[in-house]
Amino acid sequence: MVTTATLGIDPGLSGGLAIYEVKTGALLVAKMPVHEITTAKGTRKKVLDLHAIRDWLDLYAGPHLHAWVENPHAMPGQGVVSMFTFGIVCGALHMAVVMARMPMTLVAPNVWKRHMGLTSDKDHARRRASQLMPAYAQCWAKKGQDGVAEAALLAYYGAHQP
Repeated sequence: MVTTATLGIDPGLSGGLAIYEVKTGALLVAKMPVHEITTAKGTRKKVLDLHAIRDWLDLYAGPHLHAWVENPHAMPGQGVVSMFTFGIVCGALHMAVVMARMPMTLVAPNVWKRHMGLTSDKDHARRRASQLMPAYAQCWAKKGQDGVAEAALLAYYGAHQP
């Protein structure tokens, strides 16, 4: 089947999901679904909401979509616990795409960001997304919405690949 839309996924608990319609430029975005749990020590922590991911993909995914997922690598200086949590989130997102029966391309951050003219500055991603998709600038207008902007840019990037 022909891909008519791309799904961009910026993994991580502050990431996002975005579907970009190739012909019309229409965009659908969502912050990464998370919820809080109480740990055995009584502290609260955010975790990926697997059911919400499944439900979102059930609503919008299909064989017309091709998923473009950022494929990050370990960052020096990050803690073991945070990297383990991040790895769980990435693996769960990969599996969700597979279970939705979508083709998936993993792309390194430096590859797609260089192609899109981005720096490592999160605000730059929000500005670039607003330049390319001005009708949706309100979706990432706030400082903490850079994950949604990056997901939209990933979807846009994927839509313009041969």
